[in-house]
Amino acid sequence: RPVANGWIKAIELLREQGDHRVVDVLVVFIIHSISSFKKIAEKLFCEKVRADLFTRQLVASALKCRPEALREFFPSVLSLCETLLCSSSSFIGSFGVFLYQTVFEVFNDVYFRQEVIGALMTHVGSGMAMEID
Repeated sequence: RPVANGWIKAIELLREQGDHRVVDVLVVFIIHSISSFKKIAEKLFCEKVRADLFTRQLVASALKCRPEALREFFPSVLSLCETLLCSSSSFIGSFGVFLYQTVFEVFNDVYFRQEVIGALMTHVGSGMAMEID
């Protein structure tokens, strides 16, 4: 718990786009997998995306650098995709679409792709215009 809190504080303090590294994104994915930190990690990720500090390039690099190491955190990454896509902010929602696309590309095993497609089908079936578009 103290380690996760320390990482969160360190990432929160970074205010410039160039200050963030791939490891920051990876740490948020990992912290998101801890149930007691899930909402905190979601809020932090959304804030960093909204402020254009977690760029598409940075997040894609994080996912592509070690996809095999991220496999155990795949459910957390997928959950973060869902959260972003359901956001009331169109900017955050479009980042969620990008994240889904990147996850589908990077996790190219059949199992992972089926999970992504299943999550997307859930959005389509929700009837919420924001999620369907």
